[in-house]
Amino acid sequence: MSNRRKLPRRQGPVDALIARLDGARLPGGCDRCDAYQVVSAYAIGPVHEIDVYHDASCPYLAAFATGERTAP
Repeated sequence: MSNRRKLPRRQGPVDALIARLDGARLPGGCDRCDAYQVVSAYAIGPVHEIDVYHDASCPYLAAFATGERTAP
């Protein structure tokens, strides 16, 4: 459950496409694990949100979490 509130939807061709993808789970997002992406249709200005979810064993995620500058 998210504590983010949904903002009013914008109107436009790209916004209509993103609105149809709201909540969609898409494969990909990381070359090093079996990640997936989730689309959120709400927008803040011209920006829409796509969250990437990595596997727990992802070396990129592990490097990012430990603060390393370069991922393996």
